[in-house]
Amino acid sequence: MNVTAAEDAAFWEWAIVEVLRHSGVRIEEALELTHLSIRQYQRPGGEVIALLVVAPSKSDRERVIPMSAELFGVIAAIVRRHTRDGGTVPLLPRYDPHERRSSAPMPFLFQRRIGTNHEVISDTTVVNMLKRRCGELAEHHPAFHAADFTPHDFRRLLSTDLVNHGLPIHMGAALLGHLNLQTTRGYVAVFNEDVVRHHQGFLDRRRQARPADEYRPVTDTEWRGFEELRPPKG
Repeated sequence: MNVTAAEDAAFWEWAIVEVLRHSGVRIEEALELTHLSIRQYQRPGGEVIALLVVAPSKSDRERVIPMSAELFGVIAAIVRRHTRDGGTVPLLPRYDPHERRSSAPMPFLFQRRIGTNHEVISDTTVVNMLKRRCGELAEHHPAFHAADFTPHDFRRLLSTDLVNHGLPIHMGAALLGHLNLQTTRGYVAVFNEDVVRHHQGFLDRRRQARPADEYRPVTDTEWRGFEELRPPKG
């Protein structure tokens, strides 16, 4: 077993999955991240927020993502890996298979050493990483035999998580780079329990803001009337 190669593969599998699931960026956006994508913003109160600047992609518009502690942790780990010998992130060109051209040399974060050379990781390599990992997991967890994860799945998972935990959908659209709210709605899986929970929370907050004499307990007669309206079971 080549321990060095195994460790390198494990690190980059972990890194790409963590960046995708915590940022919601498209795979081409993730692979275009560079050391220059890391910025910071100081809030009026003095708090410093780490930012990730995403280069224009489908929307042809640059956007900024405030980094969570988890996302900042993995980005920092990538930078440390490239600079652990006291150097800087190597400058490399990246070939874009869609535009069929190479970029100018940039300090791309998702690059690794192959033999004696450094190469920017391709989207095909990421897809193969996910397939290989699912195959290995299936050896111990048979449910993974039917799993077929793609990089875009992590984008859908994050968008669902954002909206189902209370982030307004227009804010989610801004973070994901969607120009149309309908696109974001198509990404979000809203479950019945989430709908009930959020609506009940809205009703409770509205009730607390209204005069107490506007509400009264439900009478036994009213409750029996409600029970009669319910459809029979079975």
